[in-house]
Amino acid sequence: MSYKNARLLVLIVFAVAFISSCGTEPEKALDKLDQYTTVPGSVLISPDCKKVARIVQVKGKQYVVLNGENGKQYDSIFEGSLVFSKDGSRLAYLARQGGKWFVVADGREDKAYDGVGKGSIAFSADGKLAYSVTTGGRWMMVLDGKEQKQYDGIASAPVFSDDGSHAAYFAQDGRFWFAVLDGKEQDGYDAITGAPVFSPDGKRLAYTVRKGDKWLVVADSAEGRPYEGIATAPLFNKTGRSLAYVVMDGGKQFLVVDGVEQKHYDGVGEPVFSTDGRRLAYGVQEGAKWAVVVDGKEGSPKDAVGSIIAFSPDGERVAYAAKDGGKWCVVLDGKPGKLYDGTMSSNLKFSADGKHVAYAVKDGAKWRVVEDGKEGKPYDEVASGSLVFGPGSGRLAYAAEENKTRFVVVDGSEMKRYSVIVNNFGGKIVFDSPDTIRYIALKDTSIYMVTEKMK
Repeated sequence: MSYKNARLLVLIVFAVAFISSCGTEPEKALDKLDQYTTVPGSVLISPDCKKVARIVQVKGKQYVVLNGENGKQYDSIFEGSLVFSKDGSRLAYLARQGGKWFVVADGREDKAYDGVGKGSIAFSADGKLAYSVTTGGRWMMVLDGKEQKQYDGIASAPVFSDDGSHAAYFAQDGRFWFAVLDGKEQDGYDAITGAPVFSPDGKRLAYTVRKGDKWLVVADSAEGRPYEGIATAPLFNKTGRSLAYVVMDGGKQFLVVDGVEQKHYDGVGEPVFSTDGRRLAYGVQEGAKWAVVVDGKEGSPKDAVGSIIAFSPDGERVAYAAKDGGKWCVVLDGKPGKLYDGTMSSNLKFSADGKHVAYAVKDGAKWRVVEDGKEGKPYDEVASGSLVFGPGSGRLAYAAEENKTRFVVVDGSEMKRYSVIVNNFGGKIVFDSPDTIRYIALKDTSIYMVTEKMK
């Protein structure tokens, strides 16, 4: 073998070894952005992080680009109307042509109407499509291609049960508002707010209404006690047997669980059930101090508590951020951790087996991730909500920024660097297997689906 060929072979082997050590596989180009034609804020990532959709405007016309493929041009496409199905296989949006509005689903135009409810497009878990429309001054829901009864108004987007077998929405006829469940009208009220809430098993439905000058929660067609106000949406636990919400009455706020009033406070935050539905936690305020109540027991008073309370998947452990004396810490199972300059509640996560906990903290001008009390490398930024554990006890991954470049960190190892790791517009880090991650990244103006395999 000649010296030249031998040197080339060494370089090839070195390159292969380098790529293998980095754990990278070829990027898949999904699209190329044009900042001058892309409608600001219109980019949307599918839930499976395999598709990118956006709205483009050129010469007075607009169209949707899906993974680099241009859709049909229309007079306009309503910004914010792009919706992917839960599995990412379908895309729908609201378009206007010749003075009429219609929904475009999977590239096919549905029937045109005088108007379509903005923000009303919704997919069920099993792929049904629903949205509200108006024609001749009346409103109706279109459910899986079938027009439903007409009303004076429709107030909410359709809501499906988790399995897609039930659908509910709010409608108005005359002076009364009511819920419509699977096409059946429920009792009417003076006002209705929020959205219908199904229990996880789909067997129960709850929502908030006004009757006279009082507000109350209706669950399974039964009225709860009336109050001056309802502060949070109804919340079912996993089994659907328990229902909780925060009310306002007599200058105080308090939680109501299965119709039973809990202790009154100056303020009460949103409740959260553990994943298994056995436990309940919420923040409370008394005077200038805040505490977290877990299973009816108040924690130590703090200057502030974080907006997110996290239970481990098995429900055995609980964590939240708390502020005391100008510093923040994470309280794990009732025990405060090390104090930092700040914490990021959206990055407070347990592993799937509940054995590990991780969170992002601010230390001076830098951010770092702490896993099981061990501090990771400091970065200019840790992307909000990006922290995720892999299957089981799993690896830990998150998006970080250093010197104006972004990258994913897995178990402390930095992956390939990009202009942007897309962690908004639906973007996230996905574990395809215990040792393979996938995410959407931007390099210059090109959007890539990146898959990285770790050893």
